[in-house]
Formats: sequence, C-alpha cells, structure tokens
Amino acid sequence: MSRYVSSGLPLFLPMSVLLAASSIAPSGCSNSVSSSLHAGDTCPLDKLNAKVCGTGEGGKTVVLVCAKGEDEMLTWKVKDWCATDCKAAKCVSPFEEGMECDSPWAKVCGSGEGGKSAVLACSEGEGEKFFWKVQTWCDGDCEGAVCVGAGPGDATGDLETVDQDKLDFDYHGGDFWWDGGGCKEYLTPCASDSECCDPGLCVLGPEGRVCTKNCIDDCAPGWECKQLWGADVMFICVAKLDNLCKKPCFEDTDCNVINDMCLPIGSGGAKMCSRSCVQEMCPAEYDCQEMKDAKGDTTMQCIPLAGACECVGMDVEEYQSDVKNCGECGVVCKYDNAKPVCSEGDCQMGACEPGWSNLNKEDSDGCEYQCQAAVEPDKPDLEGNDTNCDGIDGDAAHAIFVSPAGMDIGNQTGDMEHPVKTISKGIALAAAKKWDVYVAQGIYEEQVLLADGTSMYGGFNPEAGWAHDPKLYVTTIQWKQVGPGGVVTLVADGITVLTAIEGFNIEAGNNDQSGGASVAVHVKGGTDKLRFSHNTVLSGNGGTASVGNDGQPGKDGEAGENGNIGCEYDGCWICMGCSGCSLPLSGGGGKGHCGNSGGSGGQGGEAHKGGNSGKNSEDATPGGNGAGGAKQDGAGGTNGMPGNEGQQGGGGDGSGVLNEGSFWVASSGTPGTDGSKGAGGGGGGGGGGDGDDSVFGWECFTYGASGGGGGGGGCQGTAGTGGGGGGGSFGFLVVNSTCIIEDNVIAFRYGGNGGNGGKGGTGGKGGG
Repeated sequence: MSRYVSSGLPLFLPMSVLLAASSIAPSGCSNSVSSSLHAGDTCPLDKLNAKVCGTGEGGKTVVLVCAKGEDEMLTWKVKDWCATDCKAAKCVSPFEEGMECDSPWAKVCGSGEGGKSAVLACSEGEGEKFFWKVQTWCDGDCEGAVCVGAGPGDATGDLETVDQDKLDFDYHGGDFWWDGGGCKEYLTPCASDSECCDPGLCVLGPEGRVCTKNCIDDCAPGWECKQLWGADVMFICVAKLDNLCKKPCFEDTDCNVINDMCLPIGSGGAKMCSRSCVQEMCPAEYDCQEMKDAKGDTTMQCIPLAGACECVGMDVEEYQSDVKNCGECGVVCKYDNAKPVCSEGDCQMGACEPGWSNLNKEDSDGCEYQCQAAVEPDKPDLEGNDTNCDGIDGDAAHAIFVSPAGMDIGNQTGDMEHPVKTISKGIALAAAKKWDVYVAQGIYEEQVLLADGTSMYGGFNPEAGWAHDPKLYVTTIQWKQVGPGGVVTLVADGITVLTAIEGFNIEAGNNDQSGGASVAVHVKGGTDKLRFSHNTVLSGNGGTASVGNDGQPGKDGEAGENGNIGCEYDGCWICMGCSGCSLPLSGGGGKGHCGNSGGSGGQGGEAHKGGNSGKNSEDATPGGNGAGGAKQDGAGGTNGMPGNEGQQGGGGDGSGVLNEGSFWVASSGTPGTDGSKGAGGGGGGGGGGDGDDSVFGWECFTYGASGGGGGGGGCQGTAGTGGGGGGGSFGFLVVNSTCIIEDNVIAFRYGGNGGNGGKGGTGGKGGG
C-alpha cells in the first residue's frame, strides 16, 4: 500500500512512477534545469524542500518536493496532483479520511458533501500508526475561513479525493523548475516541520507558525530559550505566548510545541490551551496537575481552580448574576427561544424572543410555541390561524367553551378546562360578559336563542387542544319539538350588535302536525350586524294539512194540509131532505224551515159560484185558481222552484301568511258557498159550489171543496269548509331583517300536502 502526505510531507510511490517536465515554467518555480526525474530519485542536500513542477500524459500536472525519507535520505516525493497546469491551478491533495500518513499533526484541506470544506489532520491511531482524520468542518474555504467544529470523529461525509489511477502515469523527459530549495531558517514562516532547518521544528509565533532553532540564550526579542521534553532533550527558541485559557484548540499543536496541551478545561468541556508548569509556576487561581498527552505521556499542566477557564478571576458576587456561571462555575442558564436570567445564583427564564411564546407556562422547555402575534383581535377562521398566540384559533380569554362532555350545573366558568354542556348555557354566560361562544364537535339537541352581540363558532376539538376546523370537527345543532311557529331550531330576534354564526350544521326535524312548518333558522327583525357564514342549514318536512269539513244538509219542507170536501149547506124553504153544514176550511200550507212555507188552499165556492184561489207561498209562489161557478175542481197550486247548488271554494294561497309573532302560517282553502233554498208550493184553489135536487124536485145547495195547502220548500245545504294549507320547509325564514347570509349550504325537504275541501251539504226535500 502506498502512503501519502500533503504540504511537503513524505509520499512513498512505486519506483515505476516517472515525472517529466513541462516546457513552461509554472508560477512560483524558478532555476530551470533540464533533467529527467523519477519519483523516489535522490536529490541534492542543498535542494531540501525544493519543489519542481511538470506535466505528463493526459495533461495532468504534478508537484514534487525534495524531502527526507525514513532513512534520512533526500528523495523527490510527490507533493500534490493538480487539476490543471500546476503553475496556475490550486493543487488538490490526494488524501482521504482513514488513509495512513507519515507526518504527525500535518494538516490538509478537503471538501465533502454539499461543498463543505474540511480540515484533515495526520493523527495517531491504532498500532502507533498515523492516519488522516477529519479535524473540523469549516464555514467556507478551509484555507481562508475560520474553522469551527467539535473536532475529529464528529464530522460526516466523504472527502473529495484524487483517484488512485492518477498515480499510474509515467512522465518522461523535459525541464524542471524548483522554488529555490534549501531549508528555512529561524523565524521564517512555515507550514510543516519538514520545511525548517535543524532541529526541523515549525512552531507557533506571535503572527503565525515559523521555523525555530536550537538555543542557549540567543533567541530573538519576544522569544525565550526553553527545554523541549521528549525522547531527546533539547533547548529551542519559543515565543513568549500566553495561551493559557485564552485560545480554543483541537490538538496540542494548536497551543505550542513546548509541552503546552489542549485540554477540556473550558465551560461545558470545551477544549482550551493549558500551559506547562514543568519549568515555571502556574498563575494564581491555577493548580499544577499531572495530565496525559495524546501519546499517553504524562506532563504537568496548569488547570483552573474554578473548574473552567471562563470562571478564572470571578468573585462570589459575579456568580449571582452571570448567566454562563450561575451560582457556580459552568452552570449555564439557557432557555429555548428566551432570554436567560441569573438572579441571586438561580437560573430564570426572561422574556421570550420575538415570534415565540411560553404557552404551557413551563420554563423547562423555554418558549416552546412559535407564533407571530397580530394587532387585530383573533377571531376563529377557516384556516385555523392563531394570531394572538394563545394556543388556539380564537381568543381563549374572551370565550365560553361548550362540549358534549361538559357540565352545566354549577358551572359558571366555561373555560377550556371546564366547558359547559349546552349551547344555551354557553350563550347565557357569554352574553353577560360580551364574549363569544366556541362549540366543540358533536350533536346538540336543543333550540338555540341567540343573544345580541354574542357570536358563536363551531368546529372545535377539545381532544386536540381545542383545534379549530369546522370541516373536520363537525358541530351539529338539532331540534325536533313543535312550538310556536312549528319546529324551529335557531331563533334570532332583533339582533343589532355584531353577532356571527359560523361553522355549524343547523338541522330542524320534521313537523308531523297538520300544516305545521319546519324552520332551521328563524330571523325576526334586526340589521346587517347579524351574519351567517360557512354553515350547513337543513330543514325537515312540513306537516300534511287536514281536510275541510263537509257542509250540513238542508231541512226538508213539511207537506201541506189536505183541503176539506164540499157539503150541502141549504135549500129552498119548502125543500125537504137537504143537509146543513158550515163552509169547509181550506188546507193549511206546509211549513218551510227557511222562509219558504207553502201557501194555504182556497175556500170552496157556494152553490153555482166559483171557488177561491189558493194563497201564494211564503216566498211568493202563486196559489192555484178557484173553480168556476159550475161544479168543478179547483186548480192545483204552483210547484215551488228548486234551490241552486252552491259555488265551489277556492284553493289556499301557497305562500302562506305571517301571524302576529312573525311565524309562518299556511293558508287554508276558501269554503264553498251555500246552495239556495227551494221555494214553497202555492195553495190549491177551492172547488166550485153546486145545487142538487130534493126529494120532491126542489134544489139543495152544496159548498165546493176547499183547496189543499202547498208543501213547504226544502232548505239549502250549507257549504263545505276549505282544506287546510300544507306546512312549509324553510332553511332560513327571514322576516323584516337585513341580516347577511353568505357562503352557506342551505337545503330543505318537502312541504306538506294541502287538505281537500269539505263536501257541500245536500238540499232539503220539498213538502208533498
């Protein structure tokens, strides 16, 4: 297996890899030489750290560096492979996480998923070998950005690497250039130990990493000669840097090479630079303690007595108000989406951040409810928006809540935790406070009377924190009992203050009473302040009407009396055998019961005289004429005229009428007219008188028979009454109101059938 490093660190390749030079000198390379080099060839001692550039097959370019190998021999090593001409391109290093490396603590740049940059460090792994590991992810380009992260092991994603086949090209002949060569002297900027002259150490200086040197007492100002502890004891120049508890770090080399360590001594275990206390004492408020470095070697380091770097120098009073060290070092006051406060050493939650609320009133989860409050009042809407950040769509502090699981008796609260059971109870409580009523899903079997200024909203779900969605959480008001105006579910009488009814199913039952109406919503008077929207309204069937009453039959007329027969009443004075009688009485007219009695008969005539005519009936039907002077029958009385049939009644007005209570009433059919009465008969005429022979031939005188009375006329039958009107079915019945009805679904069932009219009574029969 080949091993790779970056930034001038050794790279071991098969000897078959041959590098050829480009004919153009890349930028940064100088001292042109004509040569043909192989990777692994030895290079002169004066060319330590020199770089050469070249191109080969496929236009790929490579940078070689003259570096020490394991045997301390200087050989040409591949430093970087380039995407384009190495004179202009930024070379990418063919290193990936987990690949073995030879230069401890060296660092390279790479990229991962999403274009993020990462820093890899050559870190110690198992078996005393070193491997490339992700040190941190960067906000931007890892060569120019400040890197942030939790260090090795916490990064994810594959690093972009150069494929292995890029190492399989042979390069032949050409010119090579290098960047000057030779090792870098003391205080010369460096990136790795291999760039520096003996002792070959690149250390941290005031303005970045520079090469150092062995020393006795001849270090530059701001530098001091210190002993480097390790396998070989040596003294080198190190910068007088005080990084103790001042510099965040990831590894010991981020602090200094002179025994300073990177330890978890920051707040919350964050890594900060400590300082060696082998050669000098620790400052006050620090304790010199034995610690182990990454290799397992022990060394003495300054550790803050307060427990964390951030607490060094703090007095007791500061712990009473410091949110990062509240009560004691390292106790950080933190609340999600809220300002932390440290008061007398105790963490407390301050004001919520804009757009957040502490809805559950629990500080443990901070301001957990995200909501942007609006200026206008929060009225329930179809979108379920909470615009006042109280946890529900609506204003929970100014509403009475209703649920089938609630309780009316003894409940004067009606809040979300203690809802009432009926809508009527909810309206009563809300009206007293000028609040609204929020009604949970379910069926409410009650008649609802609205209150002026008390709005009602349906479609809430108590099991979901009183979530509001009328389509999902259906709220139904039903009423089936008959009262004034029929079956009426919801009544609004004289509403003039803003009152909204939204999100309900309003249903009226069938009305089985004769002509009874079914009305889902009845509005009487009021203004456009009453508004119905987004409701489903359904009325039941109207009642079938009763039939009309039949008319009474007319009374029959009574028969007239018979006339009396004629009789002898006198004769001449010497006549013998003639009888004597009084004038026969005429027959009386039959009685009529409605001003139509028959006329009486005419009286009979005396001997040889005509009879009298019969009398006219009560309603002027003429009587019969009397007979002539000779013996003759009188004429019969005239028959009375028959009565006429009455007129049929008319149908009722289909639109019905409104009664005094503004309730709808069906119109009945009109009754028929009575028939006319029959006329009474006239009386019969009287018979003519006669004279008969006596025993000896003389005459006897005889009265004519009297006429019979006319029969009484039959009375008229009375009219049948009109049939009742069928009951109506109304979704909305609006009387004298300008209320607003919009975006509702309105349905109705069937109106009742009207009743048939009664039959007219039959006329009475005339008397015989």
